[in-house]
Amino acid sequence: MLENMAIVQSAVSSFNNAALGAPSFLWIGLLSMPIFMVVWLCRDVISERLGWRTAPMAMRYAADWFMVLGLLWFIFMGGNYGVLRDAASHLPWVIAVMLFGLGIGTGGMLRDYHTQMPTGRRRRIWRWGTGVFVIAAAALSGYPTWWGALLNAAAVISGVIIGRRVTTWPNTVAMTPCLIILGTVLLLMQPEYFRFGQLGNLTLGHLIGLYITGALSVLAIIVRMVRPANKIYPSAYVKLKWMARMIAALAGVLFILTESVPVFLGAMAAFGILAILGIIHSEKLPQNLGGYVWAMALIAFGVLTQMPVVGLVGVMVMAKSPRGDVWRALGRVL
Repeated sequence: MLENMAIVQSAVSSFNNAALGAPSFLWIGLLSMPIFMVVWLCRDVISERLGWRTAPMAMRYAADWFMVLGLLWFIFMGGNYGVLRDAASHLPWVIAVMLFGLGIGTGGMLRDYHTQMPTGRRRRIWRWGTGVFVIAAAALSGYPTWWGALLNAAAVISGVIIGRRVTTWPNTVAMTPCLIILGTVLLLMQPEYFRFGQLGNLTLGHLIGLYITGALSVLAIIVRMVRPANKIYPSAYVKLKWMARMIAALAGVLFILTESVPVFLGAMAAFGILAILGIIHSEKLPQNLGGYVWAMALIAFGVLTQMPVVGLVGVMVMAKSPRGDVWRALGRVL
């Protein structure tokens, strides 16, 4: 009997050690799988109720959700500038760029939906109350430095104003993968600032999650910008492809070993070159490839930052994208 108890306690202890060693976003992602499956199975009913009738429309609305929730996440989930690792840290400036970009997307969304907001006095109270609350929260994230408070508040205000005033720009769908890459860089620069990692220590799971999220975002940008041309000779393509694969693999391993931001950016560049070679060599790619990769980047970022709603809107985009041989096309590209 005692031996059996010892075996059970040993198994439980091993499971607890594995659970403690694994990143928390992994368990949140696994626990969110049932709601992900429910949204996928009920995609037609949900998309009809929300009005997401086509893939481009779903991508636009999903990008709006990402802009708003991302802005709130980077404001409320961040620490303050009293916990910076060193006085010469570049983190505040990168955060300001991130808040500025998300503010532009949020301002563009507010411009499009202003007719659906409450009218009259209620509209003014709702608009000004929400704006003051978000700006105050952004300023407090720069505490205890006065320049940090001004920097973050100015980034949000200027971004929202530009997004509302410029009518032909921004394209939030195109901005989303760029901001996801910038967000992964922020998480890597100082993880404990965003409560990411285990007291700032990144495990192998954290690093792999960052790499996958960044790689999907880079691939979403490249699929959108580069067009198939079939201009590389097959013999030269095979050599270039394997060389690019080796460089991308070595860069990924070096990133895992060093946890360095410059190495991470170099690894993303190597992965981008690998994808560019595959796309240029292809004769044709499925029309839905861009939407699928864009949605996967959104899902990965939602899981990484423990924002299931962002992942759910990514699932909706994937559900509304036309069916096609996406996975075989991804295999040819990579």
